[in-house]
Amino acid sequence: MMRVLRLLLVCVWIWMIAAFGEVSEAQASHVQYGIVYSEVTGQQLTMDYYPAAGGGPHPAVIIIHGGGYTGGTSRNGSEAYCADFLAPAGYAVFSIN
Repeated sequence: MMRVLRLLLVCVWIWMIAAFGEVSEAQASHVQYGIVYSEVTGQQLTMDYYPAAGGGPHPAVIIIHGGGYTGGTSRNGSEAYCADFLAPAGYAVFSIN
């Protein structure tokens, strides 16, 4: 039950930023790395936030890295490429590690 509640709170937080957060062009280059959204068995679960360019409201995109705890992160490969492409196009991007 707590996992569902935690996931729901993260989704609401993402929606609020995407719907009401107005981000200027200067702020769009300010990526926030390593935001801790939960902790499971002592391991912190993190995500990166790429703010959208321009005034809001903005659609949100959630990118999930599926490395299976064996390799890679949300900052390399196609995840980072997609986020770097979508944020300047006006999408608020959350890349979950």
